[in-house]
Amino acid sequence: MFVKSIMASKPRTTGAQEDVASAAKRMRENNVGCLIVVNSNAVQGIITDRDLTIGCLAEGHDSTRCMVSSHMSSPAVTVPPAMDVRTPRASWWRRT
Repeated sequence: MFVKSIMASKPRTTGAQEDVASAAKRMRENNVGCLIVVNSNAVQGIITDRDLTIGCLAEGHDSTRCMVSSHMSSPAVTVPPAMDVRTPRASWWRRT
């Protein structure tokens, strides 16, 4: 089985300078738990609903003034769509 058979073909994205409240609304509207953070179509990182709740809201930050860049995980780990999902991690680990 290849990665392309289980991956999202059109992942939802956000920009690093988007505020956390807007990112959370986008997650809700698209029924997803994470957004890929991009800049000019290059992957910069990923932000999850847990990043928003634990890293931003639980810390008492203002979600309308707090930027995605403050809470995203970066660099992102990516794999090619044609890779077999059974490939050992050591042979595909690469950061973008």
